[in-house]
Amino acid sequence: MGDQYNPLEIRIHGNYFTYDNELYDICFPKEWATNHEPGTGPKECNDCIKSGHWRGVFIGYCVNCSEKIYNYNRGGGFICRGVENKNAPFTSQPFKTYLGGATWKDIGDIDFNPGDVVNANKLPIISDAERLAVETFNKTELEKQKNISETITWSIDHCRYSQ
Repeated sequence: MGDQYNPLEIRIHGNYFTYDNELYDICFPKEWATNHEPGTGPKECNDCIKSGHWRGVFIGYCVNCSEKIYNYNRGGGFICRGVENKNAPFTSQPFKTYLGGATWKDIGDIDFNPGDVVNANKLPIISDAERLAVETFNKTELEKQKNISETITWSIDHCRYSQ
């Protein structure tokens, strides 16, 4: 009799693996795949489902889960399909850490999602809506940084004047 299928067993299939009926890039940390916080990851977070997949495999969490739940300890997150959060700390960016050495062309299987294509520079081709989402995210991040800077300046000035 053959092996019984166990969805909670990691099975490697070339450049990806399966766990709990989800496909993951072979470089995605297996300890993360087997232990998502509630409400996060490829089964429970709609943003992770939309932005964390490439060519049919899960490659990383969305920016919200990465920042708010995992405090960038599980990567910097993806803003949308094919766009890494470059505002995250350098040491948490997926292509600088656990996906290091991979290219977009190497990840997943084009047959899983023929729409996930790369340009001549091997970068993802994204839609206008995704491009707008990235621009909006980046503007919001710049505003946050500006507000933090202004708050620090105000705090320093306030301390100086209140003495």
